[in-house]
Amino acid sequence: MLLVGVVLVALLLFWPAAGIALMWNFLIPVAPGLVTIAPGLWRNICPMATFHMLPQKLGLARNLRMPAWGAAALSLTSVTLLFAVVPMRRIGLNVDGPLTAIMLLSAAVIAFTMGSLFEMRSGWCTSLCPIHPVERLYGTKPAISFKNARCDLCEACSNPCPDSTPELTPTDPGATRRPRK
Repeated sequence: MLLVGVVLVALLLFWPAAGIALMWNFLIPVAPGLVTIAPGLWRNICPMATFHMLPQKLGLARNLRMPAWGAAALSLTSVTLLFAVVPMRRIGLNVDGPLTAIMLLSAAVIAFTMGSLFEMRSGWCTSLCPIHPVERLYGTKPAISFKNARCDLCEACSNPCPDSTPELTPTDPGATRRPRK
């Protein structure tokens, strides 16, 4: 996924028309389909999750526990980001390759930084990612299930985790943290 991200950013910077077409006419329409039909596959191939997990794979992560108040604040921020990015398409992201590249690179830097600080997927994937609230709305009863390719063993890094909480929805008050192993 790193290679896909690098190619997309290069296209957006050096061949903006091709990058914009790939981003908004192919990748963005495919992503919601994956979130709806196979959210586990999306979580396995998400490019920002790849950047987020990279410090973990490189042994650079501090693995701090995300406090509940921090996860709540970041979740609210993620919804705000979603509502900010959608109108930004109209303002310039649909037609400005370099601006779109800057947005993607900024998100990748934030994901990498969050992955450097917090354990596993708690910093970006289940807290700050603006796609996560959409996934929680539409990806609750997937047509196709996939094993989580990023976590070998549940570390209870986020509460609730979409991979360890069946049929997770935004209105589910019964989601609980899995015991740490």
